[in-house]
Amino acid sequence: MRTWLVARVGVALVLVESILLLAGCESDGGGPTGPAANPSGAYVFKETLGDQTDAISCSDRGTITLVQSGASLTGNLQQTGTCAGPGGSADNSGSSPISAGAVSGTNISLHTPGCLYQGRVGGDPVNAAAGTVSCTIQQAGRTFRFTGAWQFSSGVASVTISPNPAGVEAGDTLRLTAELRDAAGNLMSGRRVTWTSSAPDVVAVDSTGRVRSVVLGPAVITATSVPVFPFEDPQSDSETVRAYVVFTSVSAGDSHTCAVTTRHAAYCWGWQLDGRLGNNTPGSDYQTIPAPVSGGLAFASVSAGFRHTCGVTTDQVAYCWGRVSEGELGNRSTTTFAAAPIQVSGDVAFSSISAGHDYTCAISPSGAAYCWGLNDRGQLGDDTYVNRAIPVPVSTALTFTAISAGRGDPGAHTCAITSTGPGSCWGQGLGGQLGRSDGSPNVPGPVGGGLSFGSVTTGGEHTCAVDPTGAGYCWGSNFVGQLGDGVTYGAGTPTAVLGGLAFATLTAGGSVTCGVTTGGAGYCWGGGQLGTGVAPHVAQTAPAPVLGGLAFTSLSANGINDHICGLTTTGLVYCWGRGLEGQLGNGATTDQATPVVVSGQR
Repeated sequence: MRTWLVARVGVALVLVESILLLAGCESDGGGPTGPAANPSGAYVFKETLGDQTDAISCSDRGTITLVQSGASLTGNLQQTGTCAGPGGSADNSGSSPISAGAVSGTNISLHTPGCLYQGRVGGDPVNAAAGTVSCTIQQAGRTFRFTGAWQFSSGVASVTISPNPAGVEAGDTLRLTAELRDAAGNLMSGRRVTWTSSAPDVVAVDSTGRVRSVVLGPAVITATSVPVFPFEDPQSDSETVRAYVVFTSVSAGDSHTCAVTTRHAAYCWGWQLDGRLGNNTPGSDYQTIPAPVSGGLAFASVSAGFRHTCGVTTDQVAYCWGRVSEGELGNRSTTTFAAAPIQVSGDVAFSSISAGHDYTCAISPSGAAYCWGLNDRGQLGDDTYVNRAIPVPVSTALTFTAISAGRGDPGAHTCAITSTGPGSCWGQGLGGQLGRSDGSPNVPGPVGGGLSFGSVTTGGEHTCAVDPTGAGYCWGSNFVGQLGDGVTYGAGTPTAVLGGLAFATLTAGGSVTCGVTTGGAGYCWGGGQLGTGVAPHVAQTAPAPVLGGLAFTSLSANGINDHICGLTTTGLVYCWGRGLEGQLGNGATTDQATPVVVSGQR
């Protein structure tokens, strides 16, 4: 049964009735008689009414269900709404039974406790009605009189967007659908909706509901029904759609980080000084979440160096961007930095690339090695000490399967894996990082020990590699334990990493080393932001597990020991360490002692 509530809001009385009232067409209930229309069914309604004496107004909407028997009508009204008065507002939601209703021709009248609704119906079959309402109630020794207008329509009662929740991978599209139902819950077909986005510069939507990512982030997509019946109001539903990326690799540079997505797009974040992020935004600002590299190129891999970044596209063309003081971009320039990718000069195709400390090396599909940039220590391996602004072949008849340009300070040596398995190094070797003691340092020479390796990584003054069994070996400087052999004195030839771990891959930073075991566990050692619970720059002389319990497929240590990033087996990139320049990609500029997830991922 309908109830009236007189609620005191502040110092004023607000009259609240749990009824359904619908905005009208100024009908007084008069009109033609004759065969009675049949308004049985469920409809969408809305109402407005008020008490002028007490300055109370109400606005509600909901559903009305009518059942006709002869000329009589019964049913139910359900509504949600609010009544407002001088002292505030109160809820006006509820339901009321309809009794003593009647229909005569197109005239309709409905009774609910305390109220009379009068109006006219229209359509054949009936699809709309409108009229006036008057309500009188005695309460608290006072008489309250409400008048207003009402209307109902057999139009759309609800709109539901699917899928829910929704996300779209950067560079992809997603089709949203809108399901429309009437007041009885029946599915409506053949009805149109309009689609809008709250942020079309983030996620755009077309007239068919197909959304497209523009940049990473969320946008609210709204589907709104297009009215076709008299008095029908548009109904809508909104869904937050998030544009995200899925990374397949990650590379930590000096104060920036870059990664490649499943769709071969390159993203970078961190300090964009000298254009090293490649987003065509020169300056010294910090980019704290991944931003797409300009140019729309499809990259197979990227490598973040000291102050520049390079990548190889899926069609084996090399591009670089960032600082170019020593010719490290390979575009014949040594004076102008590049804020967006520029193609490396020459007609050589490359299958892999490694950006180091102001120089770059790469391998062609045939296994030939090329380097360019700074060459003051012979790190280009071309039998000179002359800087090169275009790729020059490494002086050797050997072919290679992997190459690593030195990172960190001084980061002036290069190592590679020959096609037959042994390692070969060149450049600065004062700390033993070449793994050899004879021959000219500005051309490749074999690493001592007679071992074969599957991968190699070069840091500031040390080198590490993994043999075919998964055993890790390191050599070179060891003053903070970066060789992982339990001591802090160097080694001029490969020495086994302690712990008996089987590694899938290793990564060397300035004076840190990290590795991923064949089981996906991450370990780090040396001196820096290791993520192992050891204070930064305290010597960790043996592998220690990275905190957080994550399973990794790869890790990448930057050249100055202060941040590390890794790709997990779930396809998410995490970073930790220094975050002042945004290089952790988590939307902040604070340091993190343990791994934090990079923003913008699924």
